[in-house]
Amino acid sequence: MFGLFKPKLAPTGPHSFVVEVDVAVSAAEFFALVDFADPRNAQRARGASIEAKDGDGRRFLMKLPRLEDLDFHIDVIEAEAPNHYAYAIVIDPLVGRLAASTEAYTIWDVPGGGCRVRFENTVTFQDGLRMKHIEEEFAKVTVASFNALAKLKLQAEQGVAAIRAFEERQFHG
Repeated sequence: MFGLFKPKLAPTGPHSFVVEVDVAVSAAEFFALVDFADPRNAQRARGASIEAKDGDGRRFLMKLPRLEDLDFHIDVIEAEAPNHYAYAIVIDPLVGRLAASTEAYTIWDVPGGGCRVRFENTVTFQDGLRMKHIEEEFAKVTVASFNALAKLKLQAEQGVAAIRAFEERQFHG
């Protein structure tokens, strides 16, 4: 009886969010945008600093221009060009209720040109998250997953200038 009104804790995860989109470039061109070891990496092109932490292209430290106080620690899990790229990412210090995530891209060429991209974002939340907050977190991750893939599509098809214009509208109305 005494536990009746005790807040129920949500499962920490992992929880997966999947988004797919068609992109008007080849699988190889799109793969370069997500590969942190490639000089054409989308984040690098947008101004991020990406430093290799080992010699085999599997561990990276990324710093984003608008978030200089955060370190993004990236460990590549799979890199099978041009069809699959997956990595684990931990942000230091932790942001919000997110503890860690794994991001995986499956990319395949489609008949008639272009490629199809499947993005799976698997997240783990910090311990102690209440059930009443899980829907809010799911909404944030869903929006972030759609946004990430939309930006990659835009950058692949129209270039970095299109991303800058999109972000300007996003951050400044």
